[in-house]
Amino acid sequence: MQSDVLEVALDMRSQFNAVSDVFEHIDAVDSNFLCDPDGWLVHNPMGIRTEREIHAELEGAKVFRRMYEKRKHDVDIMIS
Repeated sequence: MQSDVLEVALDMRSQFNAVSDVFEHIDAVDSNFLCDPDGWLVHNPMGIRTEREIHAELEGAKVFRRMYEKRKHDVDIMIS
């Protein structure tokens, strides 16, 4: 998830963190993804910027990114 609006990014982060039994932050899964001390990704992991992202960066705004991975549960494994 990403946003150049901090309040929106914080709200999204809160919603994902509230379901930590379902989603795990990427820094706990893969240390190859560099995050700042607040858990925001340092780089765009996709390598392709959106038009909004390009515009925000040209305006000097920071883009706040977080990545989560869905946790595997016994039910997920049984279905697979």
